[in-house]
Amino acid sequence: MTNLSIRPAGLQDVSQMGELLLWGAQQREASDSVLWPVARDARTSIEGAVRTDLERSDQTPHKGWLLAEAAGRLLGITHSMVVPVPPIYDVGERAPGLLLDDCVMAESAPAGTAEALLAATEAALAAAGAGAMIASCPALSPLRPFYRRRDYDPVTLYLSKSEFEVRPRPAAVRAARSEDAPAIVRLGARHRQTLSQLNPLFWRIHP
Repeated sequence: MTNLSIRPAGLQDVSQMGELLLWGAQQREASDSVLWPVARDARTSIEGAVRTDLERSDQTPHKGWLLAEAAGRLLGITHSMVVPVPPIYDVGERAPGLLLDDCVMAESAPAGTAEALLAATEAALAAAGAGAMIASCPALSPLRPFYRRRDYDPVTLYLSKSEFEVRPRPAAVRAARSEDAPAIVRLGARHRQTLSQLNPLFWRIHP
């Protein structure tokens, strides 16, 4: 795309990033105001968190922010990191790269901006040692179609429920006790095997 540049974020970008990240947070709030309510001081909190992250001495490609911009305008942000995995899973020597759900594209971003920024983020994560990619985003996120076009497949659904009534606990349901531990482990192992069958790359059980 003409004049589009992709680069790491710097401290000079904090104000523009805060504006676009706040807009992204407001879009999530509009989709579910109970799950994602925006705080009164959100802009200040966002800018403070981003500034602290950028000032960290260990800021490297395995955890960072990339920006898409053109003609001095910020058009998109990705926030990504290489993540550790629970020891039950076997990822070999290459942990997965994660695109967090605060990645955001400006409404005015020209066609191709999201694809270019996502491709650059994947390349940075791969260079940092990531062996697979995970993207986290709300179900209604405008980024979801871009992830699908880059061959991301849904593997986990987090379902929200904001309106419910408190009912008495059924007699057949009780709190777990220490003597239940073996049965809990067996059921957990069976569940993990099911997950592994559903997606052996994402949930590969460690020997």
